[in-house]
Amino acid sequence: MTQVLHPESSQEAWLSLVKNSFVTKVMTPVTSYLVVENGAQKAVLRKKLKQILASHKALDLGEEQRMSEPGLLLLAALLATFWWLRKKSQPG
Repeated sequence: MTQVLHPESSQEAWLSLVKNSFVTKVMTPVTSYLVVENGAQKAVLRKKLKQILASHKALDLGEEQRMSEPGLLLLAALLATFWWLRKKSQPG
């Protein structure tokens, strides 16, 4: 819980938790395990694990995820249409 509330001060504790989890092979709330089927998958997993352990937990690992958001013009057009339909349906 401390890591959630104070991520800026939890880097050392997080790194220790992850390393110890892999050494002891015990899953913790900050780790999980994947099953790999061949050597290529194992190599990719090891490479990613090295990236994660070498990076800062609070920073992005290079995976960019963008959410699509409607443009301002589209929102304005919808609002104008809604206003026009409402005004048209009112009598007098």
